[in-house]
Amino acid sequence: MSTPTPALKPTAKAVKDYFAALAAAGAAGASHELAVRHAFEELLAHAARPLGWTLVREKTIQRGQKSVRPTEYLGNWRRHE
Repeated sequence: MSTPTPALKPTAKAVKDYFAALAAAGAAGASHELAVRHAFEELLAHAARPLGWTLVREKTIQRGQKSVRPTEYLGNWRRHE
């Protein structure tokens, strides 16, 4: 089974909004990851939506005895995970 690929064009509003947020953060002197985190999450969510994926923030994932908590997680809720 192949993994679907998001089809975002550089002219998409979500992409333009993301780059505008990067520019605004840079103009404000912010150069750290958290300055653009929300804008990146919005871009991920937009790209994932047509694939039936959902962006989940800060989800703890168990892997045996260990757990990880990624900042963002794209879940395919159409199938059991």
